[in-house]
Amino acid sequence: MILIPFDPMASADQIVRIQPGNQLIQMRLMWNVRSNFWTMDISGDFGKVLGLKLVPDWPILRGREATSLLEGDFIVRPLTKEVVGRDSVAYEDLGVKWGLLWMTPDEKDAWEAFYGLE
Repeated sequence: MILIPFDPMASADQIVRIQPGNQLIQMRLMWNVRSNFWTMDISGDFGKVLGLKLVPDWPILRGREATSLLEGDFIVRPLTKEVVGRDSVAYEDLGVKWGLLWMTPDEKDAWEAFYGLE
């Protein structure tokens, strides 16, 4: 897994670019002030996927495979023990207490097999 660098104190609307393997991915991470959660838009050669809510411990693109040719997935995982068991990511926690991670296709398959979601 690749930890995506992110600093919530920089802005509530940020663009991050990563290149896992031979894919170039541009992400726009935005804080939804009204509902108090992070969202992400992604784009690249695979197309665009908009309005993805960052939900802890669940592959972000799961169930949207038909709308994206992206190989792999993103997941939000705890970076500290104090957030284990929480079901939301506060504004100041992304990149600090919660990490946004990139999973390779093999890591995604292993995650799905572990949770019986194959």
